[in-house]
Amino acid sequence: MNTDSTSNVTITLEDLERLASSLEADDNTARQRLERLIKAYARIINAREPEKFQRRATEYSDSESNRGQGSYPPDQEYKAFNGPRLIKVKAPDTSDVAQASGFYYDWKRVTEEQGLYVSRDGRIYGAEHSGTGRFGPFPAHPGDCNVDVQIEWSLRADVSLAELRLVEVELRKQAFPLSQSNAA
Repeated sequence: MNTDSTSNVTITLEDLERLASSLEADDNTARQRLERLIKAYARIINAREPEKFQRRATEYSDSESNRGQGSYPPDQEYKAFNGPRLIKVKAPDTSDVAQASGFYYDWKRVTEEQGLYVSRDGRIYGAEHSGTGRFGPFPAHPGDCNVDVQIEWSLRADVSLAELRLVEVELRKQAFPLSQSNAA
């Protein structure tokens, strides 16, 4: 019996290729299964509760209701609800990038991650936010103003296996809410 801890196990290139092929096949099988489940859950939700698929906004900007008050920054709100009807699974991750230095500055909105939204037929969408605003002075406290952000909706082609799992779990909860409360 060899107890030498420096002994090597020989793995051939063919062994590695077989392992890689096996792992890829497992991932592809899991991906196909999750995509089928997501489509089925979306159809079930649409048949039972179609109102869960909400029309999505294509604009985010200053609210007209408090624009002229002057002491406080205006509220912002979603507008132009003419995007696709979708269920939100995960909101997009956005950042406001300063365009100049200083305490008060203009900013540009950039999308870090598009988020995860599902249509009635189980297709997965993301949202790309782009636009500008200003972090400015107001007598009560500083805040955002002159916000003008556009939201563009598109099908996600780059959905990871982990994201598919997240979508499947959320849609399953919505399609079968009673089974989730019984499991707890």
